[in-house]
Amino acid sequence: MTKGERNAENHWQPSSELVLSTQYHPAISPDHPAYAKLPAEQQALAKAMHKQYERWSHKLYFKRGLSDRLIAALNGYYFADKLSDCMMIRNLYAEHVPFNRCRLDWFCEFCAYLKGQDMLKKYAGAWEPNGWYEMVLSLAVGVCPAAPEHNYMRDVLDAMAAAVKRLQKKKHMLGHIGWLELKVHQFYPNLIVTPHIHILLRCGCPPDRDAFAVIIAGEWTNRKLRAVPDLFLEPVKSEAHFYELLAYIKPVDLFGPYDSGYHAARAAGKLDQFHQDVREFFLALNEETRDFQERYIKKKRKHVLMPVTMRRFLYGGWCHGSSGHPLGLKEAVRRTKGHQDAVRAKVELAREVEEQSREEDESQPVE
Repeated sequence: MTKGERNAENHWQPSSELVLSTQYHPAISPDHPAYAKLPAEQQALAKAMHKQYERWSHKLYFKRGLSDRLIAALNGYYFADKLSDCMMIRNLYAEHVPFNRCRLDWFCEFCAYLKGQDMLKKYAGAWEPNGWYEMVLSLAVGVCPAAPEHNYMRDVLDAMAAAVKRLQKKKHMLGHIGWLELKVHQFYPNLIVTPHIHILLRCGCPPDRDAFAVIIAGEWTNRKLRAVPDLFLEPVKSEAHFYELLAYIKPVDLFGPYDSGYHAARAAGKLDQFHQDVREFFLALNEETRDFQERYIKKKRKHVLMPVTMRRFLYGGWCHGSSGHPLGLKEAVRRTKGHQDAVRAKVELAREVEEQSREEDESQPVE
């Protein structure tokens, strides 16, 4: 090797893309040693995320920290710019909402928390003992979006939503409130994701589990899905449990599987494979859970197709606003301070009753 070749080798610098793919993304910040080597777009996203965190870290919204947002932003989440702007730009059109919200509750702690609180305000007054049931329709084994033979997340979620609509149509319930969820089990050594759906059922009598299973199996057969459905169906335990379920809207947990996968892959010398699977998840999310809606843009004076995430929330029967017996309150009522204070007191009282009941049960002597 000549002296010139040795100098060329000594001055070699990895590309910004390579630097990004070897880093532990939750640790990336403007103070990171490799920050300046990252692509300009990634630098801007990381800086915006940290600025957002500095403003809101003292709030309940960011109790999960910044890790999930950074992982999404640095791995191709297609609404990353909008996510980083959430609650950072003044809202000029609504006095009751001082900042613009991204409403990306799949990945935004702000919007997931606020959506859960809105669900609580909307349906808290509909509690009735022995009238509500909790249903979770999931999969016995998750899907692998990186494998060509897997069932698409979109197909599974569509089948679940269709099954719920059929149950409502067959009058197996008086009404329902539902929302879609994604559970990332692992990124390494293989990407495994479980799409599932949470449903609160308003029923006049205990639901027929066998009838539910038949309808769900019918949807699976018609759509030729290979993934095996898994049904959980139980009465809501108490009033406090009902309120807890209403507010149970959460973003996708990325940090747990990312953290364990990164360290395992680094120990095995497989960081490239690990980061590829993380990117595969967001690529699949982009392709499988995104819709396009036509919207009119004033500045351009024309209609354009804009990407939006698929509809996450489902309402039917008495829980739909157009019902003849609507259980939910209109938005104007939900926003009033009197109603919000009443709901807060109702939730607190239900929790106290629950705690007291638990203490009494524990104090009972064991026979």
